[in-house]
Amino acid sequence: MKSSLIGCLLLSFAVFPAPLGAVQETSENEAPAAAAVQDAGSQDGGAAPADPDYKPGKILNRKTPRIPDIRKHRIMDLPYVRTLSEVVEFDPGEIDIEADPIFFIGDEPVSRGAFRRRALMYLGVNEIDQHVTRVITRREIEKQIAEGADAARFEVDDSSVEARFQEQLDTIALRVQQSQGDPNAEPDEAEVARQQQEWLFQVESSVGLDGYRDLLRTDVQFEQVFLPWPEISPEEREAIKARNQAKAAAGESILSIPEEGDAGPDWLPRATWDAFMTSEQGRHMLGLVISQGDSGEPLPAIFKNSILVALRAGLVDSIGVDYFFDVDQMADAVFMTIGDEQVSVDDLWFMISNQIVDADVEVIARELVTLRTTRKALGEVGAWMNQEAWDKQWTAHNDEYKMSLLPLRNLIVFRGYTSMDRYREHYRYRASYDAWQRDQITEDEVLAHYQGGARLFFERGHVTLAPVFKPLDGDYGNAAFEAAAEEMGAFIASHDDWADVQAEYPFEYKDQGNTIDDQRMPARIGMRESELSTLVTGYNMTDDAFFRGVEGQIIGPWAQKCRRHAWSSETNAGVWAVKVLEYSRTGALPPFSPDDRNYEMAFDDYLTLKYLDFLQDNLASVVDQVHLAAEG
Repeated sequence: MKSSLIGCLLLSFAVFPAPLGAVQETSENEAPAAAAVQDAGSQDGGAAPADPDYKPGKILNRKTPRIPDIRKHRIMDLPYVRTLSEVVEFDPGEIDIEADPIFFIGDEPVSRGAFRRRALMYLGVNEIDQHVTRVITRREIEKQIAEGADAARFEVDDSSVEARFQEQLDTIALRVQQSQGDPNAEPDEAEVARQQQEWLFQVESSVGLDGYRDLLRTDVQFEQVFLPWPEISPEEREAIKARNQAKAAAGESILSIPEEGDAGPDWLPRATWDAFMTSEQGRHMLGLVISQGDSGEPLPAIFKNSILVALRAGLVDSIGVDYFFDVDQMADAVFMTIGDEQVSVDDLWFMISNQIVDADVEVIARELVTLRTTRKALGEVGAWMNQEAWDKQWTAHNDEYKMSLLPLRNLIVFRGYTSMDRYREHYRYRASYDAWQRDQITEDEVLAHYQGGARLFFERGHVTLAPVFKPLDGDYGNAAFEAAAEEMGAFIASHDDWADVQAEYPFEYKDQGNTIDDQRMPARIGMRESELSTLVTGYNMTDDAFFRGVEGQIIGPWAQKCRRHAWSSETNAGVWAVKVLEYSRTGALPPFSPDDRNYEMAFDDYLTLKYLDFLQDNLASVVDQVHLAAEG
């Protein structure tokens, strides 16, 4: 059994977080004007001459000392962080997604089923999560009806769906209020309206409002089945409220934490009880559920999403969900098993078949080839974790964060993942690589990384960037990306003043206006990049600028074709370029000592960057062997 949290229940308000997508490269042949800008001033990564007279539009509250010459400061280069000119070009040709096999890697065929599984993991994680939720809910409904429940109780009316839709909008107002710092102040109406419109646009541009309501219907039914609040009269509710107030006044807790062996209330399904009782955190959540249900009060909005997500995760663990990547021998035509039910690729394909465009096909094929060749490379050196070792590794990794204030399901968002399942698949590659390399790398290697090219990261250093962005407004095909990159490249090449470029392709970042002045990880978020987008596309513009850029350098244009990761949705898919303005650092480099937290952080950072580069080396080793069936 795998822990399959799944980021979007639509129980989760973060189903449509403000950036959700990823990135893909534009080659120099595709966009000659873009390439001319990228390579201006240097032959080793596109660095333009430093521009000491350039005045950024706005850098607020500069408290970190500026670094006058970043090249001298770095001491050494980081060849395992790729510049834009070093991205592995991948052009598989015009793939027919109905063909079978769909393409070849040398003599090895890639079946249509294998491609569609990868496409579903890329474009359809939210829809897959909903399918799993429906199956879990259906099975429980069938069980309860067999035990005598009235089937009418499980029907969902339109008013309940609309109420849930309004709940999503109300949550935005609550978050705006919380961000203001004064819990008693009314939320700023203009900001609430702005964020609500932005959210509605993201919903409309992805699944559409009708599709979103269908997903909400699944969530409403899930809640009706697994959290059926008892009927309590107004008089009973007032009596319970009075008793709770008296307990609180006497210093007694009104919340009872369930223990193993407790019977639980009659109104709560046994499946719900069992799902929560698997962890200490779950038992506390269950205590709150019972307390609120017994008193007839709804779950507090601030806790509701976390409770529903944890409930679903526990149910998934109980029933058992295995994806194709969880089991080594699963036929290409099968996507997953849910309990004893097999779900085929064709059962799910319709969910995304009308969304996929040629740029998606390119991104999906690239990830497929990257992962397949990486697994082969790890296997050849005996590093690929077998099923038993992997099951232990995943359990230990997941358990490590169970009692944390930041559970793994939340932590992965910072790496670009909205789905625990997508993360779990990729983590097996990373865990296999780490176990292999930790026995290979030396402390001296990591020390050189720490004191040399990566030192700015460990000094909590800042990079100041002036990004520009051209959105595609709904057309995410290759032709649109190429035209946008060509247009931006030509405009940059014909304008010496970067302020003109910023005016033509505006970008805003928090309270810093049209610049990003931040440490590496927040800057990544600002640039809509993540570890996931880097894995899929082989490039990270922020890391390029942070680790290998120089003052005054222009990087780009860069076509972000991959539109599925935590920081970027379709609204942020488009073409980007950036001018590097300056570098600064917070303080001196801390000691490199096993007693200091930077020691392990340095190993992890070194392995992360080397791993991402390793993936691209594997892709590069076969990229010339990828061909269509018609090409033989």
